[in-house]
Amino acid sequence: MENFCSAASRHWDNSAFLSNHNRHQEAAYLAGYAAECALKALIEEGGLHGRPFRHSLVGLSVDGLELALLLNPLLRRYEVSPVVADTSGLGRWEETHRYEETGFLSEADFQDIVTQANKIARKILVGFTLDGLLAGGDIPQ
Repeated sequence: MENFCSAASRHWDNSAFLSNHNRHQEAAYLAGYAAECALKALIEEGGLHGRPFRHSLVGLSVDGLELALLLNPLLRRYEVSPVVADTSGLGRWEETHRYEETGFLSEADFQDIVTQANKIARKILVGFTLDGLLAGGDIPQ
């Protein structure tokens, strides 16, 4: 069985490490997964399965959260902003980026993906820690 919370924490930590070592393309790739797994963990906390939303950050942050909030309105305290499907930041992240050529986006674009993904992961994972749903040691520094 998937442990989206643990996976989100691990991907978030590895993304930060890569970003700090100027490996922005790899950092962006893992940051997208950190956001995806954190959103799936939040959706599952609402009583749904995150898996049917596949890798769609837009679907997870809009449709998935909307359904989860209907089932568990207390999840509103996590205040996660929807990912907008556009040509900038996290809205352009796809799991297929692992097959793209090196530097297919600019360094600034990769950094925007990391920044936006970190906002989502931080809100959910820190909130889960404060709510006792995630051990404090699992949160990256």
